[in-house]
Amino acid sequence: MLSKILGKTAKIWEEAYKAEIRFYIKNGGILGAYALTEDTDTVLPCSPDFQIDGTPVKMLELCLITFDGGPQIGSVDYRTAIKVLKQNNPLEKKGHILVKGMSREQLTRLYNKCLLL
Repeated sequence: MLSKILGKTAKIWEEAYKAEIRFYIKNGGILGAYALTEDTDTVLPCSPDFQIDGTPVKMLELCLITFDGGPQIGSVDYRTAIKVLKQNNPLEKKGHILVKGMSREQLTRLYNKCLLL
């Protein structure tokens, strides 16, 4: 039974979207942004650390994306979002967290929790 559960979890890790960082200029600094998309199993790094031309990327955001054509939920501080996600999602290995696909409502709750911290 345990091997069946572990096998299923391994398959989810393998098939999940591996989030990629995108870089932007914001307020004269470099912003790194990851996306967490509605209903998509996603692997995110727990503690990303980047430098561009020797300059550390200090601003990191998690963009919460939906598919329904309505307004997007928004962006939150990446480190805060990872803390909240870890509280509700214990699937972590090798410095990454697996976020099971979240509904628009769950993404909105994540957004609101992050704004309160």
